[in-house]
Amino acid sequence: MRTRALCLLLLLTLSLPGITLQEAVERGKALSHRVSLKKIDEEGASLGLDNARYARLFTVAFGSSFTAKSDFPELSLSLPSASGTPLNIQRTLGSWDSYDARVALSQPLWTGGTLTSLLRKSEREWEAARWDRKGAEREAASLVKGSFYLYRMLRAKEENLGQLVERLRLHRKRLELLLKEKQIRRSDLLETDARINENLLNLEETRELKDQEALRFQRLCDISPESIEGTPSEREWSLQEALSLYRENHPLFRSLEKRREAWQYQKRAVEGLSKPQLALFTELHFGKPGLNSLQNRGALYALGGVSLTFPLFQWNRSKRDSRIAELGIERTTNSLEERAKDVEETLRQTFRALESVNRRLELTQELVLISRQDLLLKERLYREAQLPHLDYLGALTAEESRLSQKEALSFLRESLLLRIDALVAPEPEA
Repeated sequence: MRTRALCLLLLLTLSLPGITLQEAVERGKALSHRVSLKKIDEEGASLGLDNARYARLFTVAFGSSFTAKSDFPELSLSLPSASGTPLNIQRTLGSWDSYDARVALSQPLWTGGTLTSLLRKSEREWEAARWDRKGAEREAASLVKGSFYLYRMLRAKEENLGQLVERLRLHRKRLELLLKEKQIRRSDLLETDARINENLLNLEETRELKDQEALRFQRLCDISPESIEGTPSEREWSLQEALSLYRENHPLFRSLEKRREAWQYQKRAVEGLSKPQLALFTELHFGKPGLNSLQNRGALYALGGVSLTFPLFQWNRSKRDSRIAELGIERTTNSLEERAKDVEETLRQTFRALESVNRRLELTQELVLISRQDLLLKERLYREAQLPHLDYLGALTAEESRLSQKEALSFLRESLLLRIDALVAPEPEA
């Protein structure tokens, strides 16, 4: 019963659809802590953009006050009378205490372009945060892909070493039969045992590295690399395409450009603050006294009008704020130019390395074919006792060495293509 259950589980596992590397990449983006942090920054920038939008609309505020006086004015009048005795009149103005509650509505009318500039600044900051998040997603994607390509190289090397060990063991069995017939020396058997143990040691080291990389890949995207289907590879670009596209497509450059624009709008907002500010206001009050200060009772009344403010003297603060914005523009521009030089240098170096790797791959492929032909020839010569045993063992292990070299070069090629793609690939359409 248990055997049937295990077989059923195996069949279900094999029948499950495979996972593409792109799906693993998307999963890696979702799990990346750096991407999560950039999403938080993007959300904060989005809230700042909302604040800038609502700043151009009216606001409603409530306020209240209470005042107690130690003294208050009195009105004294002395009027003549028919009897000749003056008539003295005394009246209290106001009361010992007063209070006021108000609801005020204010609507900006003209701010010298300050609010509009701040809105545009917030829009650029949000766009910059969005490009920063996309840049973090590219980094996460590169980590997942690079880990998978390394795992695939180590897995291929493990398979090649495993096949070599099996061939050496089969060769050893033939040697045992020949040794019983005294057709070879015992040293041939010892040499084969040494080669087997050496390759078993390499196999164990490779297997350990492969398992470590599998754990790293699973930590990055929560998917086993063994479940990735197909043989994915990176797209190829020409150097001319890469040099013409990296500024347009790389998130870092787009982010820096948006931040430079944000500083430019910040400078415009500072300039707008030095201009007159016009606003409409209306207020509804309930207080004691009301509009008539001679009355000692509560009253409801309304006020409305237009306010005009104009800064006269602020210790040159507007100039300093404007200079701060100019320094931000200069710093962002310098960062853009410096980063552009670094990326161009990286692209040229990477393409040179890619050309070298492609040539080495072609030569290695030819060496693999030569090694196979050489092995067949030396195997025949060894069986005819025309070749020393060590030469035959060297030919037997040479093919695996060439295959491992080819896999290492293939991994290096994919790594170089991945580096180029991360710099110049356009963002996928949402």
